[in-house]
Amino acid sequence: MARVIAEFEKVVVYANPKDVELAQSMCGSSVSVVPGAVDDGWSRDTGPMLLTHADARVRAACFQFNGWGGSYSYENDALIKWQMTEDLGLQVYNHDMVLEGGSVIMDGTGALVTTQQCLLHDGRNPGLSQDAQSEILKEQLGVNRVIWLPGGWSPDPITNGHVDGIAAFVAENTLVLNSISQSEDPENYQMLEQAREILEGEGFEVIRLPATSFTAFHINFYSANGGLIVPIQGRAQVDDIPLAILRDLHPNHQVVGVVANTLGEAGGGIHCITQQVPVGVCWPF
Repeated sequence: MARVIAEFEKVVVYANPKDVELAQSMCGSSVSVVPGAVDDGWSRDTGPMLLTHADARVRAACFQFNGWGGSYSYENDALIKWQMTEDLGLQVYNHDMVLEGGSVIMDGTGALVTTQQCLLHDGRNPGLSQDAQSEILKEQLGVNRVIWLPGGWSPDPITNGHVDGIAAFVAENTLVLNSISQSEDPENYQMLEQAREILEGEGFEVIRLPATSFTAFHINFYSANGGLIVPIQGRAQVDDIPLAILRDLHPNHQVVGVVANTLGEAGGGIHCITQQVPVGVCWPF
């Protein structure tokens, strides 16, 4: 499977060498497909996290990947971030903490949201307390506060409660949060209500985004400069309301829905298979 790192006007796909020719024919000439050994396609979790300093310098924060707590094979996925950072020519800050990109969301002004279910999972960092992990996140990612939610969507046999499956920042101090009725799903309703109370207690505005599709979570979108790529099911009755909310929240963006049921059935979405690269960082391809 290919993995994607996207800048608004440039898309690079990493694919296993045997798949490069096929991927290139499917992606077209506007996309650069390059060989890279990968086990799976979730570059949000396995790729580097690129951070922009106040003086416009960009660096790569590289944490460890262990197959979502040892659940899946990850030999190649644990190494692909090094090829990506080398290709981009970036300074790397490596840390021994196990962390996937989908387990954290940031607003770009100092706030980070994550879940206890994921980061405190026994298969990730059993020797690190919540407070210790908060300090590492602050130091490595340049945030000044870490908000811990209890958990993520259930069932989630792969990521153990990634926060990008239930919430996303849309502006400073403003998030969209999945919502579902108590009668439809009592367990996830309670989880989301707990999350809402915590986030509002931290001073965030929380906007509900109806979880109308379980094979294409609309909240797992990719935000680019001027564009929003949203996973959709391809059925108006489940896609129209979430898309309308996201369009209202992004009046200066072109909101594009992409049918992503296959990704959803595999456990992720558009956000999960992408990793943004700041403008100004140039690919050699």
